[in-house]
Amino acid sequence: MIQFAKGVCKNIKTAFSELEPLSETQPTKRKRASNSSVKTSPPKRPKVSSVSATQLEKENILNLKNRISFQMPSNFETRFLSVDLLRNDFTVRTPLEANVEAIAQEIKNGRWKDDVPLVVNKPHESPYYFVINGNTRLNAITKVNQELPQQKILTVNCKIYKDLNFDQKVQVSSQNNMKSLEFEMTVLQQLKLLQKIVETHQIAIPTSKTDFADFVDLIKLYLPNYYPICIDLITLSEETLQPIYEIVVNNVSLEHLKISENFWKKFFNAATTNSSSAMQVLRELQNKTVEQVEKLLKNVKLDFLEFLKKRGLHTFETEDEAIKALTGGKEFNAEDVIKALKATSWLKNRKRDGSNWKHVAKNVQLYFEKQLVYNNMNFIEEIDEAILSKQNFIIAQNPTVEMKQILEKYRDNYSLLLFGNLGQAPSHLSNMDPTAIFTILLQEPALIDKIIDRLPQTTTTAHLYLPHAPKTNEKDKIQYLSQLALTKDCPLASTWTLEQCHDLAKLATSYEKVLICNTTLKITQHFLSNLSFYQEVSVTGSESVKNLLATCFPKTDAQENDAEENDAEENDNEE
Repeated sequence: MIQFAKGVCKNIKTAFSELEPLSETQPTKRKRASNSSVKTSPPKRPKVSSVSATQLEKENILNLKNRISFQMPSNFETRFLSVDLLRNDFTVRTPLEANVEAIAQEIKNGRWKDDVPLVVNKPHESPYYFVINGNTRLNAITKVNQELPQQKILTVNCKIYKDLNFDQKVQVSSQNNMKSLEFEMTVLQQLKLLQKIVETHQIAIPTSKTDFADFVDLIKLYLPNYYPICIDLITLSEETLQPIYEIVVNNVSLEHLKISENFWKKFFNAATTNSSSAMQVLRELQNKTVEQVEKLLKNVKLDFLEFLKKRGLHTFETEDEAIKALTGGKEFNAEDVIKALKATSWLKNRKRDGSNWKHVAKNVQLYFEKQLVYNNMNFIEEIDEAILSKQNFIIAQNPTVEMKQILEKYRDNYSLLLFGNLGQAPSHLSNMDPTAIFTILLQEPALIDKIIDRLPQTTTTAHLYLPHAPKTNEKDKIQYLSQLALTKDCPLASTWTLEQCHDLAKLATSYEKVLICNTTLKITQHFLSNLSFYQEVSVTGSESVKNLLATCFPKTDAQENDAEENDAEENDNEE
């Protein structure tokens, strides 16, 4: 297939390993003038249909798809060409220098035989042939010809196309490499090519799922074996993407490293959370393994101000300023606000009205008013015997000695759910035996970034005290508990998640008063969101818990009426 200069060994064994690129209404009739004195109205202007920018972008993609579908070149010829007539064309991707050197060594050692033609394009105005597929081999041949003139390779077999445009080059490259896994592109190489396609045709990156479907169909025409994660990565800003290509690991550009698509999914999630931190972690590939960096990407913390830029430009300087502006001055955390934003379809119409943060804030505040609705809720600075003795259900953690004494004194008045700290059981109450002991899952399993000598704690223990439960053996206690659970429609299990354990509050004899006492902010917030069936909710605890109550809204008369109307509608539907 390759002709060598005189004196070169003819029997060259195959030892070829190269990473090659993958693969344009009827007119109205005039009426005759009438002698009538009746005045005629002026002719109506024809209606002009308006087309949105999104529709224009969609039509642009559809037109491009149709044009590309019919312009795939099928005419080519295969023959030997002089190496002196060949030039590089890096439209699809650039070669890896290490691969160039490896092939050059195979040629020098007489062990290289190439059975795959180079794929070239011959513009009519140029005397040269430009290599689309095979630039690594071309560079290796050029290197050997310069270093060993006596072993010079004169001609190379080529598959010749003529006058290919950008789209045709990409399609030809992809078509000629689909049959060989060794020619697969990396994720970053595909991403870079995808950016070229978007830039060449000035395609706007879609924002809706419907538009993305057309966009993906277009990409498949260029890259049938595309990586789906590339469609996500291209939505990142240029300020995030460009530095990725500048990262070098062990003298190899990052775009040439074959890193799994799953890794880049983790990077994308981190970059949409905090792009600067994600980039900082990505650069750790220079010092750590891919697996270690992947774990670090999972722990990238949220940058709330950057998250808000998904909607459009804003002038918020701090996270606290943004939260207060969106919530109307309430003390929510960033995670709560993000949940509210997603629930209110905050990205809708962002192209048309991206900077209208007053509209976004209005929807967020309405969301919280619907989610955080409690009857007669109040914060108690100090609890005393009069308050504790009147409760139907108490949720407590780390009770003081004085509180323990009051709890023991009025143990027949209330049901009690007593939480321990993370990884610990709750403190013991004298003369009181828990009816049941539960394990409560408070956190998800934690990712570690260093060697540890003990497993992270993610659970706590909670003791349930029921006022009239038997004090004999465990079997009698569980039978009593299960009988009560049947009448109260309360599920039972030895292990609960925090998101479910509020159901235990159903076990109270009455739903008039409930007290949440000195529990953590996380536990307090959960129970507050799920105890609306109690008539009065009292809370005592730290300053952060007090601030949390400032975010709660009492039910208005209108909301009460709406609730009653909804209940009536549900009853009508059931009938």
